[in-house]
Amino acid sequence: MSIHALSLHPAAPDFSPPPDFADQLRILNFLGDEFDYFGDIRFRPGASFFDLIRFNRTHDVIELKTTDDGLTELPPQDSRNFVQIELSSSHETGLTCGCNIRDPLCPVCAIPLGDWGDLIGVRH
Repeated sequence: MSIHALSLHPAAPDFSPPPDFADQLRILNFLGDEFDYFGDIRFRPGASFFDLIRFNRTHDVIELKTTDDGLTELPPQDSRNFVQIELSSSHETGLTCGCNIRDPLCPVCAIPLGDWGDLIGVRH
């Protein structure tokens, strides 16, 4: 099953969010409950999360539960029920992407930057 994680990173690589950044996002109801994800801190969506972040589509998620008889399929659920939010805590520049990554758009003219991978390579 995919992770359904939204990783938030600063736009400027040298920017460091304030220490109370998560608290500020909680005040906006963007972040919900905090939980441990294999040693990393993750958050559930807050009450206003889906008002602030729009998903063009969702999909059904089928969960499998281990029982004494083997695996049991649970009823399908909306993928939005599994969203988790990660706040970047790294000061190192890196590349995070998935199989459905799209070229980023120029913030000035909105033209897709097809050579963005090369641009990242130049930074390192």
